[in-house]
Amino acid sequence: MKLLIIAALSHFISVISIISCRLAGRVALHFYCTPSIRCKEKTKDLKIMNEAQNTELLVNGKRVKIYQWGDGKKIVLLLHGWESRASRFSMFVSSLLEKGYSVVAFDAPAHGNSEGTITNLFEYDFICQELAKKYPHYKAVIGHSLGTSALFYSLRKGITTDCMVLVSGLCDFRYTLDAFARILNLTPKVIEDLESRIIRFYMPDATDFWQKFSLNYNNAEDIKIPTYIIHDRFDDVINLAQAEKIKCIMGHRATLYITDKLGHHRILQNRDVVNNVINFISKY
Repeated sequence: MKLLIIAALSHFISVISIISCRLAGRVALHFYCTPSIRCKEKTKDLKIMNEAQNTELLVNGKRVKIYQWGDGKKIVLLLHGWESRASRFSMFVSSLLEKGYSVVAFDAPAHGNSEGTITNLFEYDFICQELAKKYPHYKAVIGHSLGTSALFYSLRKGITTDCMVLVSGLCDFRYTLDAFARILNLTPKVIEDLESRIIRFYMPDATDFWQKFSLNYNNAEDIKIPTYIIHDRFDDVINLAQAEKIKCIMGHRATLYITDKLGHHRILQNRDVVNNVINFISKY
């Protein structure tokens, strides 16, 4: 179904671009900010999700679901990726609780059980900042996919943690634009228009928009905490090179663990991955 949606959208934008690249860029901006699917909760995840304490947070008029497990001590924050949801971390939640940790997670706007049709990383950060009022410091923060980009930004905005875990993550946030353009087969002129629209829409006065959610040599010193990087060799959503670049930039502060044939999503449901993450967190 998703492949059909992508094919139809690619054709639609291609036809529009013949008439006007600016109009095509406007249409592309909408879909860049809109998850093409809303990931459903799997049956095997229901038990742990039903055990959570549920609250809500209002984010730009959208009710966002917050989940909390445990007694509030040794808190681990979970940040899910694009077109995902908190329940994807069910195996992590169960294992963390068994080891005496508490867990906090949320469904971002337009994801899971939260309201909305579009979202962005500024909304992710708003949620993180609001949660920080209740949980001022985390034992660890685990981000998956786009959740790692949200984590970089929120750490610079003041979120504190003893360590962080980056699963199938991004080093360069502009990778999202490049991947989006590649999937939809956008022309260079449409890409150029789309990029300018993204920047004007979210941060018109910024000259370093893409860097705010990225990790590079210029801003890596902002993030000095121990880091565990996990990425699959055959990840077809985010290339392994992104993880290797994070490791190169972070140097001795980071450990890179490469898995084999777990892909972009199944990596969250692998027992060895979960155990390795908990062993890493326990050191700090």
